[in-house]
Amino acid sequence: MCETKTAENTNVKGAVLKPCPFCGGPASLKKSTFHKGRWLIECNRSECNYTYGTALEAQSFWNSERPLEAENARLKEKLDKYIVVEQILNKAIPEFLAENFIIKP
Repeated sequence: MCETKTAENTNVKGAVLKPCPFCGGPASLKKSTFHKGRWLIECNRSECNYTYGTALEAQSFWNSERPLEAENARLKEKLDKYIVVEQILNKAIPEFLAENFIIKP
């Protein structure tokens, strides 16, 4: 079984978890069953979650502004990749059409 404490209670280190920084739902802290030796904080309302090495690291990270910063950085990286692909396609498609179908770009 997982050791679980909810946002209404205190976690295993005695500190209260802030609500989910993404959706505002209550959060829980428990030992990860997937990542042995690590701790998992997850929102009880959605799929928001992070894993950490210790319960104290988990609680400190979750209660800071860093989860939002980390998610924003991850999304920006994905967006940057899509922008590059879009730029390549915006150039390649008209060239392809012009070469293969004699259409002026």
